[in-house]
Amino acid sequence: MVADDVIDRLLARNPNHREAMIWVGWSYLALGKSESAVAVLERCAQLHQDDYIAQAWLVSAYTMMRQTEEAGRARLLTRDRVIETLRTRE
Repeated sequence: MVADDVIDRLLARNPNHREAMIWVGWSYLALGKSESAVAVLERCAQLHQDDYIAQAWLVSAYTMMRQTEEAGRARLLTRDRVIETLRTRE
């Protein structure tokens, strides 16, 4: 599939690029590939712990996979990261 090739090339250039990882994770979700999305988004969330966007997409991925406990944990972590982001902007 052409979309998979584009996704693979995007991360091949810089596998730890935060925005690229987020877009790749979102793209996998849009293609219905939640397991692939989780792999990328979990790595992004670990590498970029001050970012909440990858964490928020993880909630969607876990929900799509019917992993409600993981989705709940990801939701709480997303909330904490959003709060921390807002605190540091003041």
